[in-house]
Amino acid sequence: MTPSRYSQTRRLFLKKSIALGAAGMVPLVYQLEAMAAAAAQHVDSRVEPKATHGALDIAAAAPNYKALVCLFMFGGNDNANFVIPYDLADYNTYAAARSNVLAIPRTGDPTLANVNLRGLIPIGPLANQGNRTLAFHPNVGKNNINDPSLFRSDGIPWLWDNGKLALIGNVGALGAPTTLSQYNNKTVPLPRNLFSHSDQQDVWMTNSVTSYSSTGVAGRIADLVDSMNMPAAGVAKIATCISIAGPNAFQVSKTTPSYQMLSSGPQPLSADYQYYPQYTNAAQNALNAAVNGAYVEQYSRRRDNLLQAQWAGMMKYSQQTFATLNSALAGNPLPGAATFRTGGNPLSQQLQMVAKMINASAPLGLARQIFFVQIGGFDVHGSEFHPQNNANWNHISEAVYDFYHAMTTINAASQVTLFSASDFGRTLDTNSSGTDHGWGGHHFVTGGAVAGQQMYGTFPVVAKGTQTDVTRGILLPTTSTDQYYATLAKWFGLSDSDIATVLPNLAAFSPANLGFI
Repeated sequence: MTPSRYSQTRRLFLKKSIALGAAGMVPLVYQLEAMAAAAAQHVDSRVEPKATHGALDIAAAAPNYKALVCLFMFGGNDNANFVIPYDLADYNTYAAARSNVLAIPRTGDPTLANVNLRGLIPIGPLANQGNRTLAFHPNVGKNNINDPSLFRSDGIPWLWDNGKLALIGNVGALGAPTTLSQYNNKTVPLPRNLFSHSDQQDVWMTNSVTSYSSTGVAGRIADLVDSMNMPAAGVAKIATCISIAGPNAFQVSKTTPSYQMLSSGPQPLSADYQYYPQYTNAAQNALNAAVNGAYVEQYSRRRDNLLQAQWAGMMKYSQQTFATLNSALAGNPLPGAATFRTGGNPLSQQLQMVAKMINASAPLGLARQIFFVQIGGFDVHGSEFHPQNNANWNHISEAVYDFYHAMTTINAASQVTLFSASDFGRTLDTNSSGTDHGWGGHHFVTGGAVAGQQMYGTFPVVAKGTQTDVTRGILLPTTSTDQYYATLAKWFGLSDSDIATVLPNLAAFSPANLGFI
């Protein structure tokens, strides 16, 4: 089931209300004052960027530019069918634990119409995983039934084979390094409401494992790096954090404005009257002009009330951001070679817009950006398990592959890193036809700077009854989200002290840097 964008908004609103209410009104007033000041600093009456009229060579135009792209998989990705043991003995253990309902056949015929019968896509042997050979689910590849030689010529397998994609094994939210005995006896801090979708989405996005946080990981990073974004005179400053997938806790900051847009581009705020057919076009245009004039006057007026000042500052900021981005995107179109398979693939549409934004970043004076995109439908408790996961991984594989090649087209591949995240992994065993909520899971990172074709962290024994099995094959994480985010933050340019500010619990884990980038 795909989570509603509106339910995510409600959850975020409630979470923020609770967090701010607990803090009391005085901190709220100070925070509004800081936000209003930040919004005011981001607006300028002159908003036309200096367009370059074409695709940029980002490495040449902005050699210090870097972007992070968070791909959030809502619902809890089934890690056990994303990366699968391939060595025969290990595979047999996996198949026994998953039963015939969930297990994917080890070998098959790439020309078959049924994707689950085409055989796994082997990767390895991996020296740092005891020379184990692993495999991708067949739908992660191109699976061209008319030409089996193209089996690995596309998608995630191509990125892996060409050293542009790394895997992070069994990563999850931890309050401290945790053994099975410590988990069972509750002698270490455990994640709050561990198997709850909304709580674990919030935990992954804020990295506040045992308590609540009013800011997200990306928001805290943005507060530290926002000053690096220096637009030219007359160009409105664009937010460091931009979401193409609606509101999210990941990008909530303390003082730095964020911005939301659609896959089709930035959207204006409008006070137009659209539903009065009795008016002539001229009359309606005049009415709209008058209403919009009054609207602009309202958000342009100086206000002493902090709530009103915050509203006015953000409205003005939004309008100017819309005008600036529209101009920059129109003046800096992606080259024709940067193609995306967007038909029926909303994630591809989101990543295409991210690529357009990155291509337009240099004339906007941007040195650091953090994007958020999402794909839903991973909460597969029933017979939709295989169809939904197959469709999702095909969409992810195509979209991520196309995005990487768009970055190479504009010479930005080494300056842009995309990483996956999700609520949690899922149970190894079945509830008869699907899976249930888990904990640890496997994730991927891709980009030109990634030390690819390796798995970082530890790939577990895929069986029940092990020292990483909480119950039903739920993985006890052996790598923390702190380590995952710290490695990305270090590449992004944060100092060790800044990383400690963003991830205050990082000192509990070693190594702090996993080395995948």
